[in-house]
Amino acid sequence: MALVRAAGSDVEVDADLCIRRRASGVEVLRTAADLGDPHCLLETVRRDLETKTVEEFVREWRVLD
Repeated sequence: MALVRAAGSDVEVDADLCIRRRASGVEVLRTAADLGDPHCLLETVRRDLETKTVEEFVREWRVLD
């Protein structure tokens, strides 16, 4: 899981939150981290991954396999 920053032609930098499966490295979720503080989003996802079942996490974040 990481915040991925990609600079465009402008000075402004965009950030995406990317979640990958540990075993395969396959990306399962990528979302723009453009609302508020991207680090707060990252902490929310980390907390959800620690406290929710896979089914709850998928339902809440709408991750499709």
